[in-house]
Amino acid sequence: MTTPAVDADRFTRLASGYQLVEAPLADGAGGFHFTDARTGQLLHLDADGTTEVLETGRVCGGMVAHANGTIVYSGPTIAERTGPGSWRTLWEIPERDGVKVTFNDIAALPDGSIVGGTLRWPRRPDGTHQAIDLHGPNAIPQEVWRVTGDGQAHIVYAPIGLSNGVGVLPDGESIYFADTKFARVLHLGITDGEFKLLGEISTASMGKPDGIAVDAEGCVWTSMVDGGAAVRWRPNGEMADVVRLPAKKVTCMAFAGTDSTSLFTGTGIFDGVDDEGGSIYMVDARVAGAPTYRATA
Repeated sequence: MTTPAVDADRFTRLASGYQLVEAPLADGAGGFHFTDARTGQLLHLDADGTTEVLETGRVCGGMVAHANGTIVYSGPTIAERTGPGSWRTLWEIPERDGVKVTFNDIAALPDGSIVGGTLRWPRRPDGTHQAIDLHGPNAIPQEVWRVTGDGQAHIVYAPIGLSNGVGVLPDGESIYFADTKFARVLHLGITDGEFKLLGEISTASMGKPDGIAVDAEGCVWTSMVDGGAAVRWRPNGEMADVVRLPAKKVTCMAFAGTDSTSLFTGTGIFDGVDDEGGSIYMVDARVAGAPTYRATA
């Protein structure tokens, strides 16, 4: 099988040497916050290319900006980082029936609430939890949760095969949600606090989606975790653009802002394959990002 040529005129590699780049969040000044999910590092990439390690030993699935200028991180909890080594827990799902529950990617909605999907980890006989069990035939269905400003949380949509990227459409009244297991992106409408399925986009022709980003025209970009590309899809499911990257495992993405066509795109190393994985690329999306919102929880 011939490996498709990369679209070298559409991206620049900014940094490398990571294991698994995830959860990018634009800082509003040309830089990004992100995590190396394998090493447990929370990092910041400045606009000049300088990388700073902010925290170590922290499991992180996603990030959103908070209205007070801090950042909210997902993982074993939804928590606000109030300072170095200082955290305020907003929500934690207790273990149910031997199932460990963590949060993956998250997004803030226009009302300041936070929406994101769970990863429900079945406990093995030896007491451990392994990532491979999220993909296996006995994997537990996942859920979409909403955490509100009054400290409450509830399930808004289920079931999901494997929760990943989430993004708000320009109208602020619906979201895209990546279901990696079933190679699809769900379009969920929000009316009076209720989430309803409006449609879905199959990404199977290009692979399975991991992280996503929404652009100003209401299209969704997907990082293809087994397809080596950033792919743009129209709401009707039509593929509108493809940017092929040097790494097969493309894991996450985020726009630099509503006035920028720069799309931060991360990759990772899986199964010992290092095909320029664990890198950060800036992709020219040729379209600007949709508005994003700040959490107030």
